[in-house]
Amino acid sequence: KFMYAIQRDGSSDNDWTPYVQDVVDLSGDYQTYAVDFQMQSATDIKSILTFSMGAVGGTRIQTQHRICIDNIVLEKIDAPEQEPEKPAVTPVEAGVEILKNADFADGTNHWNSSISESGAAEVAVSGNAILYDITSAGTKDYSIKLEQAGLQLEQGCTYEVKFDVTSS
Repeated sequence: KFMYAIQRDGSSDNDWTPYVQDVVDLSGDYQTYAVDFQMQSATDIKSILTFSMGAVGGTRIQTQHRICIDNIVLEKIDAPEQEPEKPAVTPVEAGVEILKNADFADGTNHWNSSISESGAAEVAVSGNAILYDITSAGTKDYSIKLEQAGLQLEQGCTYEVKFDVTSS
């Protein structure tokens, strides 16, 4: 199992409220996942996209396995309703990629990969994918994770997040 979420950055107050979150089953073949969601919460200019590869759902995989993630996209898919007043933040245009270095062409620049809570993995970028050779999934879903912070999500706007992923 593999969990992804776009959530509030709770590093200062431990409030990790997810705006979209799902757990998916992985297989040995690349699978494409895509979900559209509308930002219902207040505009958040510091959201985090997280991929959790640890003991997702409390299930700890004891055997070594590999997870590959690529073709990550996060874009606003409709324009926000503009109020006559000037918005508090500069809005992102629809159809524009929000993630930085989404294709890993610049290695792991703009991405944070962390391994904690008894997790163990080797991480490498190959082509346009990031690869995790996991020897211990750890005890928490976030024991092994990939994330990008500082994402701007606007209240009332609809977004699409999609990515390709495979696992042995």
